[in-house]
Amino acid sequence: MPRKYLLSWDKTHKRWIKTIDGVKHYFEKADRKADLIAYKKSLEQYKQLIGEASSLSAVQPTTKRRSTTTKYKYPKSSMAGVVERYFAHHKARFESGIITAATLTGKGYSLEYFIDHFVRRKAYKMNSIGLLNEQRFAGFNTHLRRRYNNEELSFQTAKLHQNNVAQMIKWAWRQKLLNELPRNLEDPDLKWHNRTRSKPRKEVEVFTPEQLQTIFNSAFDTQRWCDLRIFMLLGLNCGFSPSEIGSLRWTDFVIQDSNIYIERRRPKTGVRGKWILWSETIYWMDKHFGKSWTNNLTNDGVLFLTQVGNSLASSNQTGSEDFVSYNNINVKRQTAIQRRWQRLCKSALEDPNDYLSFKYLRKTGASFLANMDINNSTRVAQTYLSHSAASVADRHYLQHNFDNQNEAIIEMGVAFGFHTKQQ
Repeated sequence: MPRKYLLSWDKTHKRWIKTIDGVKHYFEKADRKADLIAYKKSLEQYKQLIGEASSLSAVQPTTKRRSTTTKYKYPKSSMAGVVERYFAHHKARFESGIITAATLTGKGYSLEYFIDHFVRRKAYKMNSIGLLNEQRFAGFNTHLRRRYNNEELSFQTAKLHQNNVAQMIKWAWRQKLLNELPRNLEDPDLKWHNRTRSKPRKEVEVFTPEQLQTIFNSAFDTQRWCDLRIFMLLGLNCGFSPSEIGSLRWTDFVIQDSNIYIERRRPKTGVRGKWILWSETIYWMDKHFGKSWTNNLTNDGVLFLTQVGNSLASSNQTGSEDFVSYNNINVKRQTAIQRRWQRLCKSALEDPNDYLSFKYLRKTGASFLANMDINNSTRVAQTYLSHSAASVADRHYLQHNFDNQNEAIIEMGVAFGFHTKQQ
């Protein structure tokens, strides 16, 4: 490798780059910096770029020689010039495949908004970017909040404009066009302002015991629907989401004191949970996997697979048409469990407005536990959901009481008609 590089190595994007007049030009991509072939190709591309710039200058000679490859309309240090060069910088990144067209469009949308507020005013158009101090940037944030309060902008759009403009100012500071950064690049009022204008929160919708029995009995006792009954029971018994059911493994089951438990960490929060299984859940597990399925608990494989042998959890993340659910439904980035649940509910419930997605099974179970007439019912519901600790004391000093939670889960199963207590 050469001792002195003409190009710079970008570790993040693994590309050779060269900054010319504040605009980064991206060249050949390589797996590592020591790839000599990629460096030579990048060097050739760079020389070709410089050659095209020199040929243009030869055709159109100027009195003052400029080593620029892009013709800009405004001076480099003016507000309009910074906007122009910043967009050209990201356009080069888009052409190199580093950012998507949606990202480039979003930045252009925010820059247009910035131009409308600052640059198109004659007082600021040709002024130096250094005049953009904290006071003027606070005026820009106030303008965003005013338009948000007047419902001219959504909260997400206002935050998009604020973040993209803040990134442009930081870029100008890295290019040494600003002496110091404004300290109010992120407006805390705008950050929390959505709570003041938000609509009243809706009450949590849950299934009634009658609706649950109607949906459960509508799933006919065939191999086609047998697993869907198990999914419904696991979603209510343990509060599992479709992705958690799809990633369930045999080693997550534990037999203790003649009871069967599922003990695992919730993937989303990393919090350990332990749920006792209802008699109805065990019955349908026996019916689907055979009564000897408890002898297979040392196997580290997943329980529920597609017809081509893939787990339902992995099929949720792919766009391939090769992943097929038990119903021969193409998954294509949508959870097979959710799609089958939707079809079942629409065929079982008379009123289409009564339909609730699969996640409401989890909400139904948590709401039932939280409203039980027991001590610390809210903490029992939190343990059932495997939520993260609400305070530092809970995280470091308190242990989950799974016995109280499982007693409450048994009472919930009896109330919903999915568990029969042993005599």
